[in-house]
Amino acid sequence: MRKVILFFYIMIFMGVSGFAASTQQSTADISKALDGKPVDYAAAKSMLSKIQFDAPFPAEVEKQNSEFGEFVKLGYLLFTQTKKYAPKYVGSALSCNNCHLNAGALANSAPMWASYGMYPAYRGKNHLVNSFENRLQGCFIYSENGIVPPSGGVILKSLSAYIYWMSKGVPVGVSLPGRGYPKVKPAKKADLKKGEAVYMQKCAICHGKFGEGVKTRHAHEYQFPPLWGPDSYNWGAGMHKVSNFANFIKANMPLGQSYTLSDQEAWDIAAWVNQKSHSRPTRVSDPINGPAF
Repeated sequence: MRKVILFFYIMIFMGVSGFAASTQQSTADISKALDGKPVDYAAAKSMLSKIQFDAPFPAEVEKQNSEFGEFVKLGYLLFTQTKKYAPKYVGSALSCNNCHLNAGALANSAPMWASYGMYPAYRGKNHLVNSFENRLQGCFIYSENGIVPPSGGVILKSLSAYIYWMSKGVPVGVSLPGRGYPKVKPAKKADLKKGEAVYMQKCAICHGKFGEGVKTRHAHEYQFPPLWGPDSYNWGAGMHKVSNFANFIKANMPLGQSYTLSDQEAWDIAAWVNQKSHSRPTRVSDPINGPAF
């Protein structure tokens, strides 16, 4: 059994982790086109026909030509460019791909293939047993500072289809290697001055001196996401917890230089970024348009 799990893990990491976000010029808004309507193969295929791609899908996704595959493709788009394809539900400028790198496939970056089989699960955050769909809804509220996509709607169905497809073969209820973010162990309390110094040296080139991120040539899209300010995650997001953010930084940042920072440096940076003086959106709390998950 261990050999099977290890083989699966290696195959996922070597094959699927090569995903890179597609670049396209479409302004199609999936949430407006299909929200509240029955979601079927024809509807999904119709939506895809309106999207013009400047770059091809990663090969593994492009091969999905079945009825189910249409939802996998939609889910990939939603995962990598959430703000662009579901703006009704996203209040920040972030996409799922910003916290779950390589389109949710990279080990030690909270990969989706390692999380799907762990739900339903109890979450202390809301004191409920959450389905995987509930978990996705929570990400929209906190990490993307938005509102909840309707249960059973095209947004959640497509994301679930994409993540399920990526997770085929994963044993249910088994915590696989590479799940979540490796935990750092700082030697002492966070030093904000040192955190700022390392941030300016290692992080500001991509995320900006003032955490503003780096935009693409398109007005509201980011090549590198903002870390605070109105377009970033809100105070309820997992990344706003210093320990979570430090874990992510250690394993994934600077981009392409994983594990080059010490545990203490990662901790100091996370504390400096999330300090109270850095403005951050307040979580949506409207019980109708944005229930607190």
